[in-house]
Amino acid sequence: MASLIEQLQERTKDPDETARILAVQDEDTDTILDALAPDTRRAIYRSLFAEPRTTSELAEAVDTSLQNVQYHLEPLEDAGLIEEIDTVYSEKGAEMAVYAPAADPLVLVGDTQALPRVERSLRPVVSGLAVRGAVGLAVRGLPHAVVTVCP
Repeated sequence: MASLIEQLQERTKDPDETARILAVQDEDTDTILDALAPDTRRAIYRSLFAEPRTTSELAEAVDTSLQNVQYHLEPLEDAGLIEEIDTVYSEKGAEMAVYAPAADPLVLVGDTQALPRVERSLRPVVSGLAVRGAVGLAVRGLPHAVVTVCP
């Protein structure tokens, strides 16, 4: 359970309305898929959609050790899937990073020739997600989206 200090601190970030569109063949896509390969990383990533969390909160949420969570955070950050959005202080005064999913919708496209069409067709959807995300942040909903598009 979060301490009173943590509950009082602001722990959200404005959604980014820019979609991250990747072809399945891209090197960035390999990085993302590799980052999500271990079950623990996927559990950590899913947990962050519920609410931003510190490393110790993540360890509790996914039922693993603090060291194991720390080991798995770096690949998720390197892939651009999560980001540090804030710093809070424990009751003992220690700084703790607060993590959340990167705000961009993530779209994987199977056919590189379809990339321009997908980008054009997603512009209105992504703008709508940004509005939904802002409302979701206000009520602690799920402001992020992960979409997979394959022809």
